Amino acid sequence: MLGAFSLILMTSTMIVLGLVVWRLVSRQERGDDQFEAKLKADDERAERGHAEDAARWAAWEEHKRRAAGEDPKSGAES
Repeated sequence: MLGAFSLILMTSTMIVLGLVVWRLVSRQERGDDQFEAKLKADDERAERGHAEDAARWAAWEEHKRRAAGEDPKSGAES
């Protein structure tokens, strides 16, 4: 019985906390005129970071192929 009560209490607490945080964030977003511009700038920064990661990964894969004696273009051994 105590386990079921704990589960209900924990779930209720999480719901209440989620609603409080949601309302606080909504209020802050409404008060920030530049919010949309900030989100767009953040998305662009993330996109650049992902492109850099992809380029680094491709360079690493080419390095591994060369170290193994493979042709980096075809993947076949030379």
